[in-house]
Amino acid sequence: MDHRAPAEGATVFDRRSGEVALTHVPAPLIDAVDPTGIGDAFGAGYVGAWLNGAEPDDATGGAVRSGSVVSRTVGRASVILTSIVPNTGCG
Repeated sequence: MDHRAPAEGATVFDRRSGEVALTHVPAPLIDAVDPTGIGDAFGAGYVGAWLNGAEPDDATGGAVRSGSVVSRTVGRASVILTSIVPNTGCG
């Protein structure tokens, strides 16, 4: 997965079938304010979706959306935690 260009979304490289399948997951159009925490949110979104049984394409979609949400606020990555997992004590 390439998440170095969050404004462009991410690309999934899936080799499970023995061949490489590429799928682009576009980023939503947003007014980004601060890039702080985008990578952490991307990773958390992917792992959270994957642990809940999502396929790579769907998990990447969750990762891209998570990174996008975090970029809309200044230095407040806790906003995503409290909206996804209530009572975390964050925020």
